[in-house]
Amino acid sequence: MLCNHTVGEFIMMYPEFINRLKDFARSGNRWTRRASAVTLIIPARKGMFLEDIVEIAGILLQDNDDLVQKGYGWMLKASSEARCKEIFDL
Repeated sequence: MLCNHTVGEFIMMYPEFINRLKDFARSGNRWTRRASAVTLIIPARKGMFLEDIVEIAGILLQDNDDLVQKGYGWMLKASSEARCKEIFDL
């Protein structure tokens, strides 16, 4: 909840901090790497930061931690749903 709503809202308000999430994605700490992905779930649902999401996805693509992968998948699912809604006017 902290990452999804609070930090996600912060990033929507202050998008100049999005690069910090890219730094988080390279962290040695599994929870920080996971946070880099799950923070973008709410903005992704709104169709925001799609290019940044793709960049973070590229960083996390081969992460071996299952919890990081679950957060990564959740972020990609949210962004793909938003993109489909945009394309197909759902």
